[in-house]
Amino acid sequence: MPQPALGAVVFFSPADGLNGTLAITLQNLTDSQRALDPVYRPAADPETNPQVGVVGLLSLNTSAVLETAILGSIRTIRDFTEGPSILVPSIQNANQIVDDRAGGASISRLWLDNETTTFLTFKPDQENGGSPVSISNRTIRFEPGNYSFSASFDYPQLDQLSTQEVLNTASQSLTSQSPEQVDSLAFLSYTDKLLAGAWRFLTYFGRDSMISLLLLQPILSEGEDSAVEAVISAVLERINRTDGSVCHEETIGDYATYLNLQQNISSTAPQSKSQQKKRKL
Repeated sequence: MPQPALGAVVFFSPADGLNGTLAITLQNLTDSQRALDPVYRPAADPETNPQVGVVGLLSLNTSAVLETAILGSIRTIRDFTEGPSILVPSIQNANQIVDDRAGGASISRLWLDNETTTFLTFKPDQENGGSPVSISNRTIRFEPGNYSFSASFDYPQLDQLSTQEVLNTASQSLTSQSPEQVDSLAFLSYTDKLLAGAWRFLTYFGRDSMISLLLLQPILSEGEDSAVEAVISAVLERINRTDGSVCHEETIGDYATYLNLQQNISSTAPQSKSQQKKRKL
């Protein structure tokens, strides 16, 4: 999810231990004919944040065991999937696995900021072959069948630019001519900044933003609360005032808190990385 580069990933393995026997597929939701639908639960009071995320339906062809769940930053997930399979104890040990007493299970994790929580739930679709799950220690066992799932969190949200707001007046026809491309652009566009890309780079990258602005300027909106303003203001806000170098990558959210703690700093403040080759304005 774009703010704050949040992700949730779970790893299933076949219960019989035979590699290649487990197939996992997403099913269309019957009321929308889409594989995923949004979740939005309003904040309970002015002091809390709404809960946002996605819901879907997965199908398992054979018995499976969920052994590893990573709830937190996209960077935490990438450290595991793209690196030497790093699992951070202070993050993983915070996972709470609970039987919902209705055949399903939930996994939740309180972030290192002690305020935000990621929620992941599984419920059997008993009308279509789903069976109650079982929990043993920190693993969840699923029988063959369909299971609804929900992944959500309660972190402050950015103000997104709509498909109309991200384009200038002369380019509005693109919303009907190229709807998927415009939807993708709007998904990564916010009043504060433009993000680099989904799903692995849902955060600010100075170089990518400036190159994108250069290439897309003929169609991007200009003026107050526009796409062009978002790019320029984000670059200026994050510039190194000592040497003029542009912030290449911004680390935010749970991973920023984790990196700060590694330096004995108790802070949720973002961390910025300048270009290796300094770019001056």
